[in-house]
Amino acid sequence: MKRTVIQAAVFGVCVLVMYFAVQIGIGMYLTMTYVPDVVKQYETAGQLQSQVSFGYTTGSLNGIWELVLLFIAGMALFTMGKLVYMKLRK
Repeated sequence: MKRTVIQAAVFGVCVLVMYFAVQIGIGMYLTMTYVPDVVKQYETAGQLQSQVSFGYTTGSLNGIWELVLLFIAGMALFTMGKLVYMKLRK
C-alpha cells in the first residue's frame, strides 16, 4: 500500500510537470508564430480599458487549487490504472 501511494505521488508530480511543459510549449509556439496586423491594429483602440492592471490579477489560492487538483487527478488516474491492471492480470 505504501509503495502504491508513493508511485501515485510520483505520477501526480509527473502530470504536473507535463501540464506546465505543454503550457510553456504552447506559449512559445504562439509567441513565435504571432504576426501583428498593421492595417487593423487601431480598430479596437476604442474598446481598450482606461486602467491596466499588470501581472496575475486573480487570487493566489486559484493557482494553488489548480496544482492540488491536478496532483490529485494524477494520483487518482494512477491508482485506477493500477487497479484495472490488477483485475485484468487475475
